[in-house]
Amino acid sequence: RMYYNSWDKADGGLTVGLATSTDGFAWKKAGQVIGKGEPGSFNEKGSGRRFVIDDPKEDQYLMYLEGIDANNKHTIGLYKSRNGLEWELAQDEPVFGPGPEGSWDSDFVSSPCVINMGDGTCRLYYHSYGKEPGTSGIGCAESDGDDWTKFKRVSKLRLKSWP
Repeated sequence: RMYYNSWDKADGGLTVGLATSTDGFAWKKAGQVIGKGEPGSFNEKGSGRRFVIDDPKEDQYLMYLEGIDANNKHTIGLYKSRNGLEWELAQDEPVFGPGPEGSWDSDFVSSPCVINMGDGTCRLYYHSYGKEPGTSGIGCAESDGDDWTKFKRVSKLRLKSWP
């Protein structure tokens, strides 16, 4: 399976689509699996970059995805699915958002990549930047133990982008 971004002309927002393949070369689009969220939601204007991982606790998949709210704020939310085809919102609030005002990642967070650390915890790597030029980079956050819906920033890691 491959999940991809698409622009929904009728709805006017970013969506997540699904394509399937038996050989990894020839792909068939199966259609949209996640669209824009409800008014007031973290992904009201659309759902963008995403990362799918097996849930270590339950027989299901977790999809961490970038949502864009009504004010163009980019945060990371969470969906879950038993079959990888039908997705439901895991919680209304995003699981991760921009850092405090003035921090290098204060403007937005995007492009989630979630890694199971094998000890019950996970790490969330993300792209971000602040309001000042040259603040772009890759950040890292760690789960709050085995709760993969709560993360804290790891201040010792920030990979700066090239000039």
